[in-house]
Amino acid sequence: MFKLARRILGFGNLGLVVGLMIGGLVLASCAGSNASREAPTPSREAPTPSREAPTTRTGPAAVLDRRVGGQASVVVTADGIFVAIAYGMGDLPTCPAGLDGLVDAAGRLGWRPEPPAQLFTVAGRASDSNVVADGVGTDCRPAPFVSTDAGVGWQPRSRPDGFTLPMPWLGWDAGNRVLAWTDGRVFETADLGATWTSRSSSARPLAIAPDGRLFGWWARGIVTSTDGGGRWLPYGLDAGASIGQPRAAVTWGDGLVTAGTDGLLRVDPAGNRLVLDDGDALAVATGGRPGSEFLVAVSVATDGSTRLVVAAQPDASVVERIPLPDAALPARPAVAGIAATSSQIVLALGDGQTVVLIRVPVIR
Repeated sequence: MFKLARRILGFGNLGLVVGLMIGGLVLASCAGSNASREAPTPSREAPTPSREAPTTRTGPAAVLDRRVGGQASVVVTADGIFVAIAYGMGDLPTCPAGLDGLVDAAGRLGWRPEPPAQLFTVAGRASDSNVVADGVGTDCRPAPFVSTDAGVGWQPRSRPDGFTLPMPWLGWDAGNRVLAWTDGRVFETADLGATWTSRSSSARPLAIAPDGRLFGWWARGIVTSTDGGGRWLPYGLDAGASIGQPRAAVTWGDGLVTAGTDGLLRVDPAGNRLVLDDGDALAVATGGRPGSEFLVAVSVATDGSTRLVVAAQPDASVVERIPLPDAALPARPAVAGIAATSSQIVLALGDGQTVVLIRVPVIR
């Protein structure tokens, strides 16, 4: 167990030192002094400390950019981590194009000069460069948008019949289906938004598992569906009955991890609940190869401080909490997004007026 943890994050011999530099945030990682103890020999000699060099660790993190904006979305594609900054509907008298860009594997952020729309809810697919988004065009009309080259070019799509509100949730399954939800209905497209089908749904979707199962939430707890949200069944023997509505969720191992005011919670099929972090969890994602080696989240502690939470094991045996200095963050980080690959973690934190992008490299 701990061998795997060291391989993923190097927690076994890793200490984290947090520092702040004017104009940029630096989170430095350095080797710790923890030593493992060997059992005494039969001659009762004193135990000899031994060290094992970590194979993976988080490296120095930095503020990639600080922008005026109402919110930001970050998702993983095959080319890197796609980023979209939006002002927020109604914030401006006109609807100029918002910023979008890509953080490549080396951590370089490249903005695209003239994206076609403000993109609010975004879903990406790590197996290729497909990105689907809901937003508004320069004419201020809401519409879905699709990119097949990680945001370089965008094609608008018609909204499905009965879909008049912004999409608060989008998901991409292991096939080529995109699912969207709003106002008590689940919408589905298998051709990148050219055509849609829909069905009523009594639960709000949260995440899609690799096997195609849809996880959702309703007042009685966490539920699952095998028919795209048409019929929901309780998950985990009603273990989630006391879980408030999550802001976000991901599948991890054989369970579901939710992020919300109840903290960062993992629920497994047997009905067991495990608290990975007791802060107010704003966002959660998985990263690594094949995409679920480790878990990352943004959480606000009870003292108001914002931190990055990294878990190497679903059983919470290795959880690291990395403070993020307030001086580098928006005034009130009320909205957040997070995405991770095997080489980096990108956080987007905002207060409705300013968005800050922070990158934490993962060193192999």
